[in-house]
Amino acid sequence: PARVYIESRRIPEKFWTDIYYCPEFWKYVAEKCNEPIKENIIDHERIIFPLRNAMGYMIGFNARSINSIEPRYITKKITDALKIFGQERVNANKTVFILEGPIDSLFIENAIASCGSAIDLIDCPYYHNRVWVLDNEPRNKEIVQQYYKLIKADEKIVSWKNSPWKQKDINDILLNNDTTVEQINEYLNNHIVSGLKARLEVDQWKRI
Repeated sequence: PARVYIESRRIPEKFWTDIYYCPEFWKYVAEKCNEPIKENIIDHERIIFPLRNAMGYMIGFNARSINSIEPRYITKKITDALKIFGQERVNANKTVFILEGPIDSLFIENAIASCGSAIDLIDCPYYHNRVWVLDNEPRNKEIVQQYYKLIKADEKIVSWKNSPWKQKDINDILLNNDTTVEQINEYLNNHIVSGLKARLEVDQWKRI
């Protein structure tokens, strides 16, 4: 079932060796994180996306449900480190795109993922080179507020104002359009904005 899911999401094959199938997720959590298994909890299968530091050491993991069990994503820390996916693959001297989901980040050149959690800007690495790619959800009040917060902090963002796609994230764009990974990467690189220009673009993009 894990392979079927990975193929259905069109995850590049070069990443398959670092994605794991876990038949008993809570047992895995107990072993890796030294957490006791809660009483009456029903164990289930998930796909594991390891979180590694820049040296390649595993510091945690993001687990994706492959059935109807909620929540869809659960992130756990093994060490006291930031919940960031993909640090071992990025070049800190180049533009680093910061996305929300691990799967989306696998399609973008030099990208990491925050695993759905808010990262304190002070703690977030790649200060001089980072660019934030939030979901394309102009009617989502929380997303819009996040954009304004980043702009106020003088962060760089990718603007979706002129996006030719209506889907909210990278993987959905690929699955629902005749679009290549190269085209998406080109769009991101060509629509990096900050400051007043970023605010104007978000003002025109939002629908709330």
